[in-house]
Amino acid sequence: MADPANPNDDALAKALQSLFVSFASVVQGELQCSNNEYDLLKSMNMRTATEYDNYGDFASGLSSFVERLKQKNERFNQYLEDMEVIDKQVTELEALVSTLDNYTSNLHSQIKVAYAAAKRPSGHF
Repeated sequence: MADPANPNDDALAKALQSLFVSFASVVQGELQCSNNEYDLLKSMNMRTATEYDNYGDFASGLSSFVERLKQKNERFNQYLEDMEVIDKQVTELEALVSTLDNYTSNLHSQIKVAYAAAKRPSGHF
């Protein structure tokens, strides 16, 4: 058993108390560090969750935009089909006009010849 009057026992007790206080301080520091890391991870996870929510909102908006573009494209394709029909009709009309122009040119030439022949004095008096 230790003698309470022994100065070595007091010094040992103070050294042990100092050791335990220091050890408790180190453990508390380690726990605080772990707690800080946990808070940082929690904050990072919250930020990441917010970013993913924003990406989801963006993707949803983009999907809606693409759907509207598809609808506009379908309406535009109908206009293109109408334009192709009109273009075909115009081509046919141009061919008809060309044929009619050739016919009228030939008719005009025949009328000129007939008029010139009618205007010529005949040899009979």
